[in-house]
Amino acid sequence: MTSRNNFLEKAILSYLSDSYEINDIKDIIYKTNLEKISSSNTYLKKIPNSNLMLFRPEFLIIFEKDNELKNVIVNYSETSLSLKQLSITNMQATISNSSYALLISNLGLSHDLYNILLISENTKSKLLNFKNRKIHILRYNSKKELEKEIY
Repeated sequence: MTSRNNFLEKAILSYLSDSYEINDIKDIIYKTNLEKISSSNTYLKKIPNSNLMLFRPEFLIIFEKDNELKNVIVNYSETSLSLKQLSITNMQATISNSSYALLISNLGLSHDLYNILLISENTKSKLLNFKNRKIHILRYNSKKELEKEIY
């Protein structure tokens, strides 16, 4: 893992702790095809349908809360976020039944995605929500901190 990813991981863990009181981290899986390790990873194999996770998020963070294993899908982009990246995050969060999904960018939303989200509340809701949960879009700034939600 590169130095940038170490800083990003620390910023994500700090955000999760501050925003959602997630502190009991069991595992952090970095850029790994989850289906390939679903039967060998101690915590991942306890998550229902982990064998269907045929994808590789930037991070899958497994934590325990209320005596239950839960997870957070995190995807990151150094460029502006596109509809494709948002859709991929939505699909990954839905399949993994994530408690939270974070989509992080250095540059925020692309012009096209920004306009799409402005079309209507219904469109925005369909794109940013999965299983009655919301994808949180954040900016990773030059101070190596996560800024408030962009959307």
